[in-house]
Amino acid sequence: MRQIVGIGENILDIIFRDNRPVSANAGGSTFNTFISLGRMHMNAFFVSQVGNDRLGRMACDFLRANNISDCYVNLRPDAKTPVALAFLDKNNDAEYAFYKDAPKQLPEFSCPDMHEDDIFVFGSYFALNKDFRTGVNRLLQQAANARSIVYYDPNFRPSHIAELPQLLPVIEQNFASADVVRGSDEDFFFIYGEKDVRKIYKKISAYCPNLIVTCGKDGVCVCTPMFCKHYESPSVEVKSTVGAGDNFNAGFIYGLNKYNITKKVLPLLLENKWDDLVRCAMAFSSNVCCSLENYISHEFAENFK
Repeated sequence: MRQIVGIGENILDIIFRDNRPVSANAGGSTFNTFISLGRMHMNAFFVSQVGNDRLGRMACDFLRANNISDCYVNLRPDAKTPVALAFLDKNNDAEYAFYKDAPKQLPEFSCPDMHEDDIFVFGSYFALNKDFRTGVNRLLQQAANARSIVYYDPNFRPSHIAELPQLLPVIEQNFASADVVRGSDEDFFFIYGEKDVRKIYKKISAYCPNLIVTCGKDGVCVCTPMFCKHYESPSVEVKSTVGAGDNFNAGFIYGLNKYNITKKVLPLLLENKWDDLVRCAMAFSSNVCCSLENYISHEFAENFK
């Protein structure tokens, strides 16, 4: 069975509305994606490190409860599991503050052997952080050698803009490693200072042929060598946008598996197949926006099948 392997951080998300905490969820961009894939009973493996503390052990329990093995998650006695505070505004969009400790020793990551047409997922600042970069690169090389599909979400936060001159070459190396790049319009504005999707694609296409730009309520744009297309967002009552992009990723990856999109097929993918993939992705993203959780609901997972 096709494997889905992802590397990223685990972090406790505490959500605030009107300056009061209203929810706390195990989170992290790739972590959120994989919890939803686990709820869809995909053959998925999450690679990470957490502190050997109460939050880290809770995260491992939560992975197992959602059909994801924790055997590739390192419990580190020299690290604390990080915390993120998400402050929802009047539109229920989130502004973040992060609290993290740097590891005292560089982590070593392992993952299952990857094969052709498996899917490898990575992104966020985790994929740029010098403490993790060696491990991320090693897994990227494994994915490339196996001819797995590589999916990259930069998820670039404004808190790292001051580092952009040093980070941009690494971000562009990640673009070049990917078969599909998916980011929000804000990500690409922070990275390139650009809002025009076609101009963004002109920059990204020098590295990766397939770009997805998610624009919240303003829809989704897909650009490939064959076409550029805009998709309208479904109308939903938004309770929180935390996890919206992560679950777009989950839905898209689920679609790659459902429609048996292979690495060889992907460069020639016709518009109607992209329609199917985006439809899956938007369904996942819309569902997570309707709750304060960071992942699709169990009911959605059961009914969407």
